Amino acid sequence: MTMLVFAVVCVVVVAVVCESVFVCGEDVRAHRVAQYTVSGQQFGCHAGNVSGKATRSLKGRGVLVVTWKEVLSIPSLNHISPSSVVVVLPTKEERKTTQWSELQRKLLDTHTNKAIYFVENTDTLQHIINTESDIFKRQTGSRAIAALLNGSFRMKVETHSLSDSHMDELTAPAMTVEFSGDNSGDNNDNTAKSIVVVVHYDSFSAVPDATTGDVSALAAATQLIKQLAVLYNDNDIVFKHTVKFVFVGGSPLGYSGAFSWLEDSDPLGADAVVCLGPLRRSGSGGADDLFVHVSKQPHEGDALAAFVVSLSRAASNNGMKTEFVHRKISRGAQVKGWPHEMLRLHPSRPPAFTLSTRAVAPKQGQPFPLLEDSSIVDIPLLTKTSQALLQTIVSFAADLNNADAALKTHLLQQCVVNEHSLKAFVDYFEMNTVTPLNKQLATNTLKDIAKTIASSSSVSVSFHSVDLSRSAISIFTPTTATLVISAAAGVSELIVFAAVVLSLALVYVIASAALSGKHQKNE
Repeated sequence: MTMLVFAVVCVVVVAVVCESVFVCGEDVRAHRVAQYTVSGQQFGCHAGNVSGKATRSLKGRGVLVVTWKEVLSIPSLNHISPSSVVVVLPTKEERKTTQWSELQRKLLDTHTNKAIYFVENTDTLQHIINTESDIFKRQTGSRAIAALLNGSFRMKVETHSLSDSHMDELTAPAMTVEFSGDNSGDNNDNTAKSIVVVVHYDSFSAVPDATTGDVSALAAATQLIKQLAVLYNDNDIVFKHTVKFVFVGGSPLGYSGAFSWLEDSDPLGADAVVCLGPLRRSGSGGADDLFVHVSKQPHEGDALAAFVVSLSRAASNNGMKTEFVHRKISRGAQVKGWPHEMLRLHPSRPPAFTLSTRAVAPKQGQPFPLLEDSSIVDIPLLTKTSQALLQTIVSFAADLNNADAALKTHLLQQCVVNEHSLKAFVDYFEMNTVTPLNKQLATNTLKDIAKTIASSSSVSVSFHSVDLSRSAISIFTPTTATLVISAAAGVSELIVFAAVVLSLALVYVIASAALSGKHQKNE
């Protein structure tokens, strides 16, 4: 009986040791780097499977485990020895930095058959990263011995969901918010005058499921329609112009959504089509400058020129300066840098421009042209910009240049943008970043925007869809899989295990000998 109890104790001890030595692993949600084509030419990541031993050396074999900042220092992912790469994602705050934008550009400009996955950091991954700080060295000598003693980790991802997004069938939800003006008898051609503001609600990144896009324009537009709904509901104010806010998708796809909207509802008679670009500090140009990007300078005396003059005046009143940035449209470039450049290619050639705090126009012909910027929003700057735009729209729509001073003062006093309300919109959109193909989130976002508008007979909201299939860019369905990390015991752990087993065996032998001697003595 005593021997039986001793045997059970030994089995339990060995099981505990085996658990500590051999059983170690976890499942981590993994996001594959984006895959897309431009006019049939492939870019991004085109492999899905990961299988092999984790390594911290660019010259090693298996699966390279790195931080996102370390990827920036790797000249080319196509010329490293590991067959696949696992990258630890940046924090949410780090995803707003210029460095993260640079990495996204690097990955999206790459055409690689190595599987590249991004994952949230875990204790296991951090342990792997901490074992070796220099990824440019081969594991030889003392480094190899240390790795042998510490054990190894195996990683595996299997996915079979690398399917095309079928861009020929792709549409995106859209919404038009229209504030109706009373322009009866104002036009000889009976064409309704209007101001149109085009806003894109979606963003894209090299890791689609971890996108943190620029939401400054979307937040500003939402704040503006909220305040305009109140003003248009005031029976004491006569607005001569109709103001339309068009929320469309397809910004990362060469602004194809805005072009589709234009073809479906050509805004004939529009005095100005304002395309909202990034409205946060970009680090270029003056700190508090507004830039009007145009493909053709407006003629003095026309409606667009008058609108820009009014905008300059409102910006000046808010401590900002307005500057023109002129660039001809490259018709040969399949992807345009600004939305107005896409709209100006339409036969109707609407009076469109892009308003932004960014001085330098994005490159034409480069996919996802706005990735170079950080997405950190300067709330005070966005507040001033939104206020200047709201004052311009109200002044132009109500024809305040010909109004009496009392009405002008009354109206402009109501065009004060609440900074806290604007920040709340920024926070909301940052938490609910919409990417192309995510129709459900896009629909929910547009409905939430519509809820901010006070009901009024002068305000109408309509939901529709825009065609994105004409875009030269075709993105693949984002791939999210499970990374399985399992640990193999190191030599040092095996030595400990062997010592425990031998000790138990020795104890068993001694105990057996003692019991045998006792039996012999009793006999």
